[in-house]
Amino acid sequence: MPTITALIAHAPEPQVRALLSRLFTEGGWRVTDGPGTLVVERGSRGKTLLLGGGAGEDFYLRQTLALEPGRHEGEPTTAITYPTSGAAITRGGPYGAEREMRLHEEFSQRIVTVLREADVVVGLA
Repeated sequence: MPTITALIAHAPEPQVRALLSRLFTEGGWRVTDGPGTLVVERGSRGKTLLLGGGAGEDFYLRQTLALEPGRHEGEPTTAITYPTSGAAITRGGPYGAEREMRLHEEFSQRIVTVLREADVVVGLA
């Protein structure tokens, strides 16, 4: 079952998207922009299919962040929904699920930190 981090950033969606893209790119993820989404991937699908949890640092993960623009008291906001894929257990067993949860927790904290460092007010949705 996926774990979801839901945040509200008090900043326009393009600003939040740029900050998150940079964060994940610098963290070693491949980032793909989509309408209302930011898809982040890391690792190797092939190694994960062949080796499962034994793929180590090459273990493949793919997560989709939803970015929804809004307004609060006339100011722009962005709702950020960052779920785990929930599929790591099928590819890597308990190791894959643990790895995905650990990275999700790490990047959930890093999202809050990078937004706050950019003077963006952020809180739980």
